[in-house]
Amino acid sequence: MATNSNVFTDKETNNWFKACIALNVTKEGLTNFVDKEIKKVHNAIGRSCGNCLTENLVKCPTKGTCKQFANCNFHNSITKRTRQCPRNLCNSVMKNIITQHRYNGPSWINTNAKQWSTNHWQIAKCFFPPDGYINVSSVQATDFNGVISVLLNCKHFDNCFSFTIAPKEPAPKCVLTQARELGRTIRHTPDCKVTDAELVDYLHTLDTLLADPKFLAQDPAATLARTKLANLQKDGVILTKAEFDEYLKELHRLLIKAQQTGEQISLAKESVLQEISTYMNVHTTDGLLEIEKKTHEAIQRIGKEVIKQTTANYEQASQEFARRIKRFYAENLMHVPVSPLLPSCDKDLREMYVTPIIYRIEQLQDGSRKKTDQIYTYKDIICQEDMSIRRVFLQGEPGTGKSTFAAKLVLDWCSELPQSKDPYEQDAEFDDVTSLHEFKFVFHIALRNSIDQREIETMIKDQIIDMIYAKEDRSDACKLVQQIFEKEKCLLVQDGLDDWVDSKGKVAQPIMIPHGNQCTIFITTRPWKMSDDRIKDSQIDGLVELDGVNDPFKLSERIMGCLVFDELEGKHDEFKTHIMKTCGLKELITSPMMVALLVCSWLDGIHLKGSLCEIYSILIDSLIKKASNITGYFHPPPVKCFKDTNYIQPNIAFIQALSKTAFALLFSDAKESSIVFSENILLSYVSNEHKNFALKAGILLERKTSGFTKRSITCSFIHKTLQEFLAAYHIARNEKMIDDVIFRYLNAFSDAFLEISQVFVFLCGLNIKAANQLSCLINQKTKAIGPDTDVSRKLQHMVINGYEEANANQYTHKDICLQLTHFYFDYTVNKDQNALSCIMEANASRVLSLGVADRAETSAQACVLRDAHVLSKLIKSVCKCLKYLYLDVDIVEKKMDLSSCRKLETVCVNGAVNLSRGCFLTLTDLKHLTLTLCCTWNRLDLSSCQHLRTLDLSGPGTLLPTALNSLKRLEHLTLSCACVGLDLSHCHEIETIELRGEITLQPKTLSKLTKLTSIVLYRTNKIFLKNYKTPEKFTLPLAPSIKHLKLVHCNLQSDVLCHLFDTLSMFDRNVTCTLYALIIFEKDQERIRHTGNQTYKACIHLICDEDSFFLYEALENMRIRSLSLESVNDLSIFQETIKTITGLEKLRIVVNTFAIVNTCTKAGFELPLSVNHMLLVFLSLTPSGLQVQLDKLKEGTQNCLDVVLMFGCEGPLDQYKNILTQLEAFTNVHFEKYEILDRRNIHSYKTDVTDDDAEKNDLRNLEDDSKEDTNFIRKVRFQAEKIIKIALHFN
Repeated sequence: MATNSNVFTDKETNNWFKACIALNVTKEGLTNFVDKEIKKVHNAIGRSCGNCLTENLVKCPTKGTCKQFANCNFHNSITKRTRQCPRNLCNSVMKNIITQHRYNGPSWINTNAKQWSTNHWQIAKCFFPPDGYINVSSVQATDFNGVISVLLNCKHFDNCFSFTIAPKEPAPKCVLTQARELGRTIRHTPDCKVTDAELVDYLHTLDTLLADPKFLAQDPAATLARTKLANLQKDGVILTKAEFDEYLKELHRLLIKAQQTGEQISLAKESVLQEISTYMNVHTTDGLLEIEKKTHEAIQRIGKEVIKQTTANYEQASQEFARRIKRFYAENLMHVPVSPLLPSCDKDLREMYVTPIIYRIEQLQDGSRKKTDQIYTYKDIICQEDMSIRRVFLQGEPGTGKSTFAAKLVLDWCSELPQSKDPYEQDAEFDDVTSLHEFKFVFHIALRNSIDQREIETMIKDQIIDMIYAKEDRSDACKLVQQIFEKEKCLLVQDGLDDWVDSKGKVAQPIMIPHGNQCTIFITTRPWKMSDDRIKDSQIDGLVELDGVNDPFKLSERIMGCLVFDELEGKHDEFKTHIMKTCGLKELITSPMMVALLVCSWLDGIHLKGSLCEIYSILIDSLIKKASNITGYFHPPPVKCFKDTNYIQPNIAFIQALSKTAFALLFSDAKESSIVFSENILLSYVSNEHKNFALKAGILLERKTSGFTKRSITCSFIHKTLQEFLAAYHIARNEKMIDDVIFRYLNAFSDAFLEISQVFVFLCGLNIKAANQLSCLINQKTKAIGPDTDVSRKLQHMVINGYEEANANQYTHKDICLQLTHFYFDYTVNKDQNALSCIMEANASRVLSLGVADRAETSAQACVLRDAHVLSKLIKSVCKCLKYLYLDVDIVEKKMDLSSCRKLETVCVNGAVNLSRGCFLTLTDLKHLTLTLCCTWNRLDLSSCQHLRTLDLSGPGTLLPTALNSLKRLEHLTLSCACVGLDLSHCHEIETIELRGEITLQPKTLSKLTKLTSIVLYRTNKIFLKNYKTPEKFTLPLAPSIKHLKLVHCNLQSDVLCHLFDTLSMFDRNVTCTLYALIIFEKDQERIRHTGNQTYKACIHLICDEDSFFLYEALENMRIRSLSLESVNDLSIFQETIKTITGLEKLRIVVNTFAIVNTCTKAGFELPLSVNHMLLVFLSLTPSGLQVQLDKLKEGTQNCLDVVLMFGCEGPLDQYKNILTQLEAFTNVHFEKYEILDRRNIHSYKTDVTDDDAEKNDLRNLEDDSKEDTNFIRKVRFQAEKIIKIALHFN
């Protein structure tokens, strides 16, 4: 039940009560807006620690908060004394709050700093009046004065209103200041009276505030509040009974509170208080119940009268109309053309129909539109929140299937069975026929057939009534339709709004006389029509977009089934293969029109040529046909692909103008407007007549974009490839553009040659001479690109596509002179390399790099280049300029000779290739050599390769000890072969060494390499780095320049490891040492320690995959900056060891399950004071075990420590979460993240224990430690998953 605001006998007292209600209504209208913006302020101000009190942060004394240092009422206990935040987070937040305050005087008494990280309204309370709001915790609990104070005092809102907040005098007061003052006036009026003029002024001020155009004008809550204010002024009904009672009680409490606090109450106020009490006692009981009862009875009587208005004659006539209109739809909408090229050949729509892809379009606050969720049912189109909406627009590009979808919708309404019973359609989408049956009648209007009509009623008469009724019955039928619109729930389908134009030019949509509120209008149109300013946003209740069909190959099969009578399956498979392999076609087939066009073209044999130019010529010809039916032919055609077209020749001037536009936009420096461009830019190239022709043909598209002050129209071609084809046509007709516009464009953008790759392919088919010229230009710009890179392969692919397009357009091998310098034959990707071979033959004198890859296992897959003679001949043919050679083939029957390629700088052989011993003697320019896997290079001679900088040898060969003596410039060495006593003494420039296998070095070799920074040793066991004269002794002399040392699968004695750590610690730089899969034996002799006098200069970053007793023994008393252990098996020894380590700052460990079991009752988890960051992982942990470990960590940590905690759970998840609530109480330990690895379900729960608004579960937020932590955790998760699976298997 609703009520009004006339409560008091005195009119001015009633006005005062209305003013009080107006303040509350305005506050409610501001609530959502203020709450949302304060959340933004909360995020911007930063995160607090959650442990500091407000009193801890405020200095004593502080103006407005505490007045004196001694006996301060604000800092009245030890825990409330002023101190610095331990993490310096809260002080930073406090500083940011002061910066945001307009007068630099936040209300510290109101706010609770412990809740700053969790409750955004505690931040808002800093901008409240000085006191009186301590217990307020939300915007809903805040009064009008508090909300207005936030808007006035917080600088964030300067950008949220159209006016200047709190301007300095003599400028007039802003609306917010006026609102605050009138609020004070209303609350503190001495006699509770407000005149009519004052009430009008108050309501106007509040309405002005709520109507501010910047944000509030678009806020639903503010709009509703404005409606209530307007009704309040008219004495209209604005409140429900519950709202009215609540306002009255609030006013009563306010007056009682003033009386209790000793405020002087005038006689007038006492009278008002008495009147409120009387009203509440009388009108909230029997009186209101009686009014509600009578109102209910009146509504029932009215309803009965409405029901009596229906007659039997109307029911009979409407049923007959429904029967006729359904039969009419079945006859006229059931058939659709198979293809735009065959308009007279139509088939049953059910045979052709394929489910469309439809997305909802959301209208954003700034007026722009955004594609959101995909729609799968009719209900989601015509309803919102289970209620039918008034007007729905379905937009879609030309040929995407808008009209077909509209027809299918109407036919589904006609059907009495669910769509799943349809024998032709198996899709489950849009099968909710019952949603359509909610409409008693559906009217389908093809607007293209009513261009000269303005009113819907006239269109219905011409397109429906005249078709289903005799002439003498049509007048009664028209009256019946009017009754139907007034009484029944109807759906009006208007198909093709873009085809209809008002004859008087006044309206954008057909005129429909209002007939009640039960009619839903469903309109299909192209997107450009939605740019009409006469279509207001308020007229768009729903907007969806059709993006083509979900399964285009299902549609192509159905189209082909209507045109082919035998071998359908085989032919369709060929067609599908053709589409997938032909560049540029896959992007077109989502459009039903394009699918039909491609099927018809393919059946006509165009696919045999493989010419994209011809396909796009047919496309343009078909599109022009939609705008003009004038035919003509070329004698001769300007380009070969125009030969068999019918409609291009009469409109060649239009094509030339549009192609010039496409070129100018595509090669413009303003890339942001090259694809989507404004109407003004378009009209600077073409006439308005040509623009309209292109829109009508569907070659151009037009869309509306919205802004706060104006709306603009953007245009684009129907598809980027069509724009590229037209641009290529312009180049073909104007070759001078290559050395002019395109030359400048390629200079301006480094990757431009890839962006115009499709233009290049089209140009090869249109004008090979111009394409050769452009190829030369591109090749000059790309010579510096490295061989065998992604860019070089894309460039090669572009040239191959261009060559094939030229061939498809009957250009001869002599005509095609496309240039390319980097060649890569990859038979594992593309077996047919004939085009590339032809291109390389034409570029023999330009080839800089050559790659051949073919590791096919069967002889049937083997390429011709597997033949050593053929391959050698190929290499010799391009040896003149060849600098890079990559071979990944198996050729063992003959030795390869590279001596003719004297300019080679890089050689990489990865396969069973037999190289002659002296094949590198003539390669004096060689800089990089890689011989891997089965390559045979026994006793290789590299004496002539004095410029070699990188050497990677891997295979069964044996390296001579002096083989590297001449490599004085060698910088990077990787060996995985056999060599005894390798001499590296002449390699003074070497920086990195990686050694595997049966290799020994000359004694003290490494200590003499002063530039050596990195050593990696794999599986060296007993024979690596030992003195080959005394094999039993293992030593590791290192140069002081070492920065990285990695040992993998090595067998070491513990004293050697101790000696290694001592050696690394004496260097003048920090060293990273990685130990994986080491087998550490017991030491032979005692380790000599000088703990009292020894000084460690370096800090070691140590990474180990697994601990051991001997590892811990080697780590005692060492200086380690960071330690990562991926498997801790003995937690007690680990804890004892880390106590002795000095300088330890970062610790990352994974603790195994049995390690926890064995130590769960021992002493606390003590860490060195220097540790400030720890990543702690337990692969398995029970709830009680988690409690024990947290207690240990809390007891053993004396300094501030950042922790990332991960553990595998072995119990109910809720028990863990309850324990983890204790983390906030840790004083010295700050948990940045914790993650629960669920061993039972083999997936993770990630949880952030800090601010909810932060980016949760993202380990990249760990600042400086992020990269190392992320890599470490990636390994841990993989390891944990293996352990979990094993545990599940045994359980």
